[in-house]
Amino acid sequence: LNIEGGDIEFIKYEDGYVVRDQNGNYGLINYNKKQVLECKYSEIKHVSGNNLYAVRENGNLELINEKGEVLIGSGFEDIINIASNNVIFLRDNKYGVMSSDGTVLIEPTYDELTYAFDGNYVAKKEDIYGIINTSNETKVEFSYSYITYMSDESIIEADKADGSTDLMDTSF
Repeated sequence: LNIEGGDIEFIKYEDGYVVRDQNGNYGLINYNKKQVLECKYSEIKHVSGNNLYAVRENGNLELINEKGEVLIGSGFEDIINIASNNVIFLRDNKYGVMSSDGTVLIEPTYDELTYAFDGNYVAKKEDIYGIINTSNETKVEFSYSYITYMSDESIIEADKADGSTDLMDTSF
């Protein structure tokens, strides 16, 4: 990757830069100016700290590793988030979770799904929120109007329909 000349745009991410070349293709370089992914993608959607990347190539959204190897190339319409080695994905307007090898851990049955901590997800189903884990076991019952995980404090704030709020730590 020649980063000295040409019209290359740099966009900072946690471990380096997303770069766009003069043809409009995206790639990655790290802080040592070493190429991580060549500039051949029409989009780099997510960059994960564990060397997993959601990229679009030839119109196809794929999960790849730092070698550019496709780990998951189908089974979803969108990749929403990468957390640890798991991916929140969208299929038929519902959210689920699959591992980086494509194994579906949580079937796409949720209206919303957000990674919280330690393999736990805030999930919304039929306008109520609860917390599930990667085995799709309910950890906090689906009885709340909204749930927020505050990572800096490691606190779960769960709002009830009556306006009251429950606060929980990560042990529930």
